[in-house]
Amino acid sequence: MPGSPIAAIVNQYTTAESGSVKPELIVMDGGGIDLINNVNQATVNYVVNTFNQFLARVKNDGTVHHIVYYLYPVIAATPGVADALRPVMSQACANSPVPCYFIDLQPIFNGHPEYIGPDHIHPTATGATLIGNAVWNVIQQNNLMHA
Repeated sequence: MPGSPIAAIVNQYTTAESGSVKPELIVMDGGGIDLINNVNQATVNYVVNTFNQFLARVKNDGTVHHIVYYLYPVIAATPGVADALRPVMSQACANSPVPCYFIDLQPIFNGHPEYIGPDHIHPTATGATLIGNAVWNVIQQNNLMHA
């Protein structure tokens, strides 16, 4: 399953927001596919600027109460991507005008190559379950379903 650039993820929100059902909670990743073939500062800046603009737009739209953002771990197939995004995306979440919860999957996946599938990018069923559990824990711990 191919990934989507951060602009496409933002467009998914735009489509949902213009519909009759307005999201109140967003669970997302994003930015990694933008860097997958070329980790450089210009692309990192583009990703974080797009994310920051997205956060401002979400705040202005007024229907989303919380965002849960998770960052994929360091994996051999995407060298440098997670390390380049971790500081800027965690900072963007920390400074977000809408409450944003940053989940770094690195501690969960560290030392467990079996959590990454045969394509060397996407998680195995176990890895996907662990991602889901990490997201669900943040949702439960912060009572985000009752916002």
